[in-house]
Amino acid sequence: MGESTEMGPPNEWRVPIQERSRRRFDEILAAASAELDDVGWQRLTMASVARRSNGSIGSVYRYFPNKLSLVAALIEQQNERWLSVLDADAHDETPFEDTVLAIVDRYGTEVRGTPGLLSISRAALVDGDAYQLFQRALCPVRQWTAEALGHRLPRLETSRLQEVAAVTVEAVQSLMFFSFQSDSPTRGDILQELRLIVRGYFNELRQEHDRQ
Repeated sequence: MGESTEMGPPNEWRVPIQERSRRRFDEILAAASAELDDVGWQRLTMASVARRSNGSIGSVYRYFPNKLSLVAALIEQQNERWLSVLDADAHDETPFEDTVLAIVDRYGTEVRGTPGLLSISRAALVDGDAYQLFQRALCPVRQWTAEALGHRLPRLETSRLQEVAAVTVEAVQSLMFFSFQSDSPTRGDILQELRLIVRGYFNELRQEHDRQ
């Protein structure tokens, strides 16, 4: 009889219960993250992850039916870390304008600093599967943005805050991607323009709040 497992979302991946199997599961995710950084989404394969993790390809397929589910599991693991980091900042008493800048800067820091995510963000421009994965990765940032705004603009409805958060993160993601491809002076100009755009948008939101 095989070991018991907990299922992730339907048809995605299996999370092992036993400690030894869980270590193997985590080794596979770490290998996938490193492989994404080195070869990118398009060239990532189940076989390359198996080699990088010093295991058999069968051990990879034991938990992940395909590379889409493998990277989705990696993103979910990273999202747990993101939420623990972001949650501490959502409800502090930082002035509103500083919060706006923090949202922009935090996003850029997380994308650049999260293994494999920058590769997925690049592939998302041309690959539908990568786009869906990257949208999944953005969920914690959208959630944090909506909570941070809701803490400061309590009269606005939750649906309105979520809408603003989604639009803002999408705009930030687009401009931030171009900044990653630019030289340092151009990158600074893009980020400064991005801050101005987001600050202007959120100032309009604050005026909307004050009218209610």
